[in-house]
Amino acid sequence: MGALEGQVAVVTGSSQGIGREVALRFAREGAAVVVNGTGSDPDALPALVARIESFGGRAVALAGSVADPVVAEALVTTARESFGDLGILVNVAGILRDLAGRWGVTVLLVEHDMEVIFSICSRVTVLHLGKILADGTPDEIRRIPEVVTAYLG
Repeated sequence: MGALEGQVAVVTGSSQGIGREVALRFAREGAAVVVNGTGSDPDALPALVARIESFGGRAVALAGSVADPVVAEALVTTARESFGDLGILVNVAGILRDLAGRWGVTVLLVEHDMEVIFSICSRVTVLHLGKILADGTPDEIRRIPEVVTAYLG
């Protein structure tokens, strides 16, 4: 029995890379998984479902961008109808850059896990107690002692 036995998870961005590995790991740990990707590789999601089922796991796929509210809602509905109550959502889909590029806007993201920020942003402004502590690329921010002390430990 795995650590996630009986749980239901949705993993966005699971057609490749980190999302795919998260979905596989969750399934190996006993979770029933709804896998999701944009469908740019039409074979990726069915292949992932087949792989999960090959070791006795349970999975269904739903292609589409989670930037589309209809798809986001369908993921929750699919999870509930296929496996029961949804308990885990892992959002690995890289939609922020897509949205920023598509709309030509800057995205304001409030998140306290700096590694999440560094993985999805090309430029970061760090606020501390209402003041700008640092501004730059993730690599530049990682080298600023005040940021390390306040947020990175």
